[in-house]
Amino acid sequence: MPKIWRAIQGSTLKDTLYSWAAEEKCTGGQSGNWSVVWLTDVNYRIDAPLSFSGSFKDALNGVFRLYTTAAVPLYAGISTSQCLLKVDAKEMR
Repeated sequence: MPKIWRAIQGSTLKDTLYSWAAEEKCTGGQSGNWSVVWLTDVNYRIDAPLSFSGSFKDALNGVFRLYTTAAVPLYAGISTSQCLLKVDAKEMR
């Protein structure tokens, strides 16, 4: 059964992603779970409850798709070998 990833109304995107990462076991990195590096001052409040079904990466794809048209879009970069999610207001290269 696919996992359900939830973002709670009133929380922030940053807090949600840190929470999701802490829940997700890492298979490729040194630590037991994923880590998040937030490289921007931009953060968005979750205005309505959100849920995504599937893997951690599926949930990330779903949530970041919602912010492509935001005033300041946010971008995610993933390093599977390091179990690291980077978030920035600039596109990752």
